[in-house]
Amino acid sequence: MKIIHTADIHLGSRLTSIKDLKLRDQLRVNARKSFVDLVKFAENNKVDAILLSGDIFDKDSPSANDKKVFYDTIKSYENITFFYLKGNHDLMAIDDEELPNLKTFKDEWTSFQFKDVVISGVELNNVNNKAIYQSLNLNKDDINIVLLHGAIEGRKEGQSIDLNKLKNKNIDYLALGHIHQKSNGKLDERGQYVYPGCLIAHGYDEDGEVGFYLLDIDDKKITSQFIKWGENKFHNVDVDISDASTTNEIEKYIESKTDIFPNDSFVHVNLVGIIDPNLIIDIELLKLHFENKFQEFVIKDRVKYKTIINENDNVYSFRKIFMDKVSETDLDEETKNEIISIGLKAMKGELN
Repeated sequence: MKIIHTADIHLGSRLTSIKDLKLRDQLRVNARKSFVDLVKFAENNKVDAILLSGDIFDKDSPSANDKKVFYDTIKSYENITFFYLKGNHDLMAIDDEELPNLKTFKDEWTSFQFKDVVISGVELNNVNNKAIYQSLNLNKDDINIVLLHGAIEGRKEGQSIDLNKLKNKNIDYLALGHIHQKSNGKLDERGQYVYPGCLIAHGYDEDGEVGFYLLDIDDKKITSQFIKWGENKFHNVDVDISDASTTNEIEKYIESKTDIFPNDSFVHVNLVGIIDPNLIIDIELLKLHFENKFQEFVIKDRVKYKTIINENDNVYSFRKIFMDKVSETDLDEETKNEIISIGLKAMKGELN
């Protein structure tokens, strides 16, 4: 028996990190197409079920088009059973429409006997978040798959998952959602936990591999493999310019880090390192050089400045005082750097 595990498709994503509105629309279309293509892949590869571990929609009120694609696809593939556990983004997103091949979960443990496995899940909230572990009872003789949506780190109340409390619960495969990069690990001597990440990337914070996990269940054992689903077009790159002395040199550093990306990429460059205050970074010139090479090019100045101490040089001493005063403020690092950059330009008479 074969099962696909996916999550965080985010149909209808706002895509606020993308500036171009037409590109946003195209990426939303791509998300719908990826979901449909995934189900076609399942059909062609004789997959029996698809686990949807939350955030299939981006919001509780998805567009009519996104909902239609979702339901029409499920109706069109009657031989595949869909197990849909809603996440924090889409907790109220789907209708109560009953489809024989669509199984959903509640805020208390719900289990389905599906061929050779038992598939269980619970939708987390602020009320049940601490109590779910005690109420989970799985038969040790079953092959048990459990769906949950939340962060292991417990970064947000109502979405935290305590792996320690899931140990020795007879779980063979813990199908998680919420984290947008794929990751997995050993749960206990018996089972594993898996985040499949995103099916397609939606922004610069999702610059890893994208895809899903394919489970093969045979002879009471689950084996899983990650299936890469196309190329991730989003790239978030740190470029260290500590050794640069001119904007031209910075340009070459950026080229060395980005020339491997195809032209249809979305590239976000963070300039990092510790630089001399005399180096003026011409962000606009750098943008002009790279923005036509990619679908979108974003550059951020996140450098720090060397502290120059020279008691015999009043200009350098004033620079140090200025930089120290800005550094002592409660502003974020990007704003501090911007203020320092403007101030240093003004001191050199280079401010337009």
